[in-house]
Amino acid sequence: MNTLIVSTFDCSFEYFDKFVADFHEKEGHKYVEEYELIKVNENKSHLILKVKDLEGFAAATSTPEMKKWDKENGYKDICYSLTPVE
Repeated sequence: MNTLIVSTFDCSFEYFDKFVADFHEKEGHKYVEEYELIKVNENKSHLILKVKDLEGFAAATSTPEMKKWDKENGYKDICYSLTPVE
């Protein structure tokens, strides 16, 4: 499933980029085939993912540790399912 996550955060984009990369290396690769993180500005990004296990991805990003990180970094997101236009 192709997914777009529009995120805002209080931390720097560089810190968020490292957090996403670390998550993908440790856990996310189990659920996401590939991703592309795009900087909109210092506190906003667009993350495009090719998710291969949506339930697993949702569970991995909803752990108490992830919720704590979200709160500490003012993280908010809106998720969209993407479909190709034919």
